[in-house]
Amino acid sequence: MHPVSILFLSLLVVIFAILLVVCGFVLYFQRYDVPVEQQELSDAFKQQKFDVVYLWVDGLDPEFQKRRFGSVKSASESCRYADNGELEYSVAMTRRYLGDMVNHTYIVTQQQTPKWYDPERDTDITIVDHRDIMGDLVTFQSGVIELFLHKIPGIGEWVLYFNDDIFVNQPIDKEVLFYADNKPRFMYDGWGISPLFANVMTLNQEPVAASLRYTEKIYIRNHPEHKNKHHSLRSHGPLQIHVPTLAKIAEANIEHVEETKTHTTRCNNDFMILTYYLMYMVDNEKGAIGNNYPVRYVFINNMTSTNRMQMNRAFQDKNTYFICLNDSRTANFEKTTKGIRDTLRDAYQSV
Repeated sequence: MHPVSILFLSLLVVIFAILLVVCGFVLYFQRYDVPVEQQELSDAFKQQKFDVVYLWVDGLDPEFQKRRFGSVKSASESCRYADNGELEYSVAMTRRYLGDMVNHTYIVTQQQTPKWYDPERDTDITIVDHRDIMGDLVTFQSGVIELFLHKIPGIGEWVLYFNDDIFVNQPIDKEVLFYADNKPRFMYDGWGISPLFANVMTLNQEPVAASLRYTEKIYIRNHPEHKNKHHSLRSHGPLQIHVPTLAKIAEANIEHVEETKTHTTRCNNDFMILTYYLMYMVDNEKGAIGNNYPVRYVFINNMTSTNRMQMNRAFQDKNTYFICLNDSRTANFEKTTKGIRDTLRDAYQSV
């Protein structure tokens, strides 16, 4: 090939690569979050407490493994559901940093009790068995359990919903969670609300991505006036739930709830009620995805040595409000478990 032709083709490749990068940045920064003006919260709302709800499972429990898999699995096989002490530290940090804002904490689990839990000491915590809210229904996926959160006995009007791998990293005021009375500021990482990520997710055939699209179709069918909006990518982070609204959504979509109840594990047609809830709240201006408040949420996947350093930095960064250490499969379960436990212990003792 002639040198001039090679140079021309190389130039085209470089130009194309630059265009891809530019388009990526444009799509990323054209995010779905919008600035919301912080309003003065009323004294009555400031004094109104909320409940905290955790979903928790110890995947290394042999009895759970028999129910889930039919047999006992090795540690490396079940690490996706392993209990590395996250819940104990998360509850401790919630107590420390949310303080008087919390009325009560509920831990929703399947025939299990955390080893550290003492009912005489931990009177601010209630263990809620799946059977208390789901009857005889057996499931091993959070999406089904979330359909029943509004049925927790004694649950209040507002709930801050956590998975057990989410941690509060510093004292926060109610203004962090709400920009006006009863109007939450939902927290997102950047990729979770960018059109670029949304478009990539449409190509993903994994059950979670497929169920996001499935739920959005249901939402748009029910609310065609919002068909040009897209809010279905909920981050794996803390979520402010208005319990009466969640109950109404479950009742209005009972056929989808009944269908999803039959799924013991994740499926492509799960009705993801919290995704639906988020779209409903934002589109009806009952909440917002606001980007003008200094709320920093850090998501960390896997516990490689690099990510452990990232987690240590996140816990030390007082601009970080919430941290998520996502469960992931790993080839070195023992090393990963030790890394998680050491990091959490050091983070908790250092403050």
